[in-house]
Amino acid sequence: MSKPSTSVDGALSQRPSVYIFIIFLTFISESSAGRKTTRRGSPRSMHRALSSYSAIRRRVRWLNRLPALLCVALILALSLSCNESLPPYDIPSTLFTGVIRPRFVNSKGTHLWVLLTVQNTFDETLQDAASLVGNLEIVLARDPSIHKTVTLDSRSLLYHFNGLLGYPNYANVPSIDQRGILTINSKDSVCFFYDWTFVSDDSLYLPTQVFHMHEDPKYPGHFIADPETFILKGYVQVFTRTGLVIFEPVNYVLNYDSPS
Repeated sequence: MSKPSTSVDGALSQRPSVYIFIIFLTFISESSAGRKTTRRGSPRSMHRALSSYSAIRRRVRWLNRLPALLCVALILALSLSCNESLPPYDIPSTLFTGVIRPRFVNSKGTHLWVLLTVQNTFDETLQDAASLVGNLEIVLARDPSIHKTVTLDSRSLLYHFNGLLGYPNYANVPSIDQRGILTINSKDSVCFFYDWTFVSDDSLYLPTQVFHMHEDPKYPGHFIADPETFILKGYVQVFTRTGLVIFEPVNYVLNYDSPS
């Protein structure tokens, strides 16, 4: 097995006899070249020999440092050439999809339940400062002057819903910490809920003031209304730094009947 290699300067420092040999050769060469000296072996010749030896050592040390200097020069060259910054991360424009699901409920009064679902369609978990504001508008198709406008906020969130009355079960609800940071895993949803009791923005009670009510011929004493079409539309903003999630308008045909 070969011994580990050492530098030239290290070899000189480990063998003092080499020093003496170099000094001797330098002294003889200067004397034989006919340089003017007072006498062979004079202090002046000895000084020149020592100076030559020092110059040799300086050159050896410089050669030993050459690889490190080349590495530093290469790093500087690469850092100066790579002055272009990385492009900013572009948030996809379609992080969410929104769906409106209305349902008529005739229990303990009459209600139109509206569930607005916003699903994270991105393939990663989203986390940022929550906004959770939006708007819902319910418009009577045959008379757009009759409508209901609702402001949605965090109080409209539906955290627990067990799938009653045909709505799907949303077990994975988003979490909001004390700093207002909202976390939504991929394919999870944020659900807003509104319970409309058929009172318009103009304080009209639609079952008695707008709908065309008549007695159900199958059930005497029970009243039903002619079918009415409502247009439901709206939007929500989930995070403060994302755009609005626009819901596709939904045409919902209501078959209103009075409570049993």
